[in-house]
Amino acid sequence: MAVIEKYPSIFFVGGGNRAPPFLRLTEKAERIAREEANAKELMEPILVRNIRKLLMLSVDCRVPLGKIKLIESELGFPDDFDKSLIPKYPEFFSAFNISFPSGFRPNMSYLEQFEKWQKMEFPSPYLNARRFEMADPKARKKEVAVLHELLSLTMEK
Repeated sequence: MAVIEKYPSIFFVGGGNRAPPFLRLTEKAERIAREEANAKELMEPILVRNIRKLLMLSVDCRVPLGKIKLIESELGFPDDFDKSLIPKYPEFFSAFNISFPSGFRPNMSYLEQFEKWQKMEFPSPYLNARRFEMADPKARKKEVAVLHELLSLTMEK
C-alpha cells in the first residue's frame, strides 16, 4: 500500500466505509499509457530502419540474434523485437539458427601500424565489407567505422 500511496498521480484508491476498496489508474496515467502505445507505433519504422542499418554493418548482412539481444535496450528495441518486428517484415529480415565455431573471427594485432592506421581515411561503414581483405588495415578502419555507426544507433548518447 505504501507504493500506491507514494504515487497518487498514477494510482487512485477508491471505495469507502461500506464499499470494498479498489484501485485504478488515474486519468493522467491512462493517457500516458495510451500515448506510450502511440509512441511505440510511431517508433516502429525507425526501429526497423535501425535493425536494417545494424545488419548492413556486418560483413554478410547477418548478425547473431543473441548478440543483438544483448544490446536491445541500448538500441531502443522492445524486449520482444525478435517476435514482434522480425516476423512482421519478412521482406527485410529472416531469423534462423546458426552457430560459429570458436575462434571464427580472426584476432589481429593493431599495434604494429597504429600511427599509419590513424592517419588513414575513415571509410563509410555501409561500404560492402567484401571489398576489403581482412588483413588490410583499411578493413580494420572500416570495423571502427562500423562500431562508430553502431554506437550512433543507440538510444543513449
